[in-house]
Amino acid sequence: MYRSILLQSRRALLFALAALSSLPALACQQTENGDAEMLGMLAIAALLPQSLSFQVIDANAVEFQCGAITAKNTNAGAGVAVSYAVQDLRFFVSNLRFLDAAGVETPATIVSDGVFQDQQYGVALLDFEDATAGCVGDSRTNRSVRYTAPSGAYTGVAFNVGVPEASNHIDRDGADTRSPLNITAMNWAWTSGYKFAKIELRDGGSNLTNFHLGSTGCAGTPPSGVTCSAANRPEVRISDSSGFNPAQRRVVLDLNELLRGFPQNPGALTCMPRQGGAVCDTLLDTLGVNGATGASNSASVEAFRVSQ
Repeated sequence: MYRSILLQSRRALLFALAALSSLPALACQQTENGDAEMLGMLAIAALLPQSLSFQVIDANAVEFQCGAITAKNTNAGAGVAVSYAVQDLRFFVSNLRFLDAAGVETPATIVSDGVFQDQQYGVALLDFEDATAGCVGDSRTNRSVRYTAPSGAYTGVAFNVGVPEASNHIDRDGADTRSPLNITAMNWAWTSGYKFAKIELRDGGSNLTNFHLGSTGCAGTPPSGVTCSAANRPEVRISDSSGFNPAQRRVVLDLNELLRGFPQNPGALTCMPRQGGAVCDTLLDTLGVNGATGASNSASVEAFRVSQ
């Protein structure tokens, strides 16, 4: 098993050895002790898959569950708050990196699991719906990203919400297309790509807000030759100066923060970039997307944070 991991993760090994070599005191001590095996084990440990947990927080600041009131739109000055329940909540994560105090990035490799993650596509699907209590989809859920990366003194994490451009216009229906990019619920046929995020909220009545995020303004014929004028692929950069241990901390999506600024009681609404107008741009803004251009704006991200 270790041989396979080493062959598949040579890049991560180089990072791990570089990190170790930057610790001359430790290296010297280990050399003096003749304990090269210990160094080897540390390097291998850096290549073993680890897990970064994601959590969705609802209106009561507890972990989201289907059927509960999951968000309250308490937009200041908007009058009576509107409560929502989630119908669907999934999003892709790619380009995972960890940050040190100086903002220097250490890339992580998303590993394949045959269901929610694929290393070659460079993507993981977070899936919080379980088809119960008003949620759609199926019973499978996924609330973490498995990755390999060297250990380090990290203070934050960065990632993109979305499918990398190189994988966004593959043959989705091809016989050799692997999961999660063969999950049809995340296909976005009219753009020849994928929904990067699918968040569907139902109010106390029959009104449904469908928020679908993905690249728009796309032209061309897949799987090659497709170009999109608006990437709509936000970069999230969140940190804590006191430190960020990926094994102990989580990435939090706060539904109340996602809805900050969203108009009270908008009725039935379909929110897609450049399709939903200014009403929907508030959702794009809290996720870190400029609604006018589709460019990423990590400074505006309010929906994501690191856990305490």
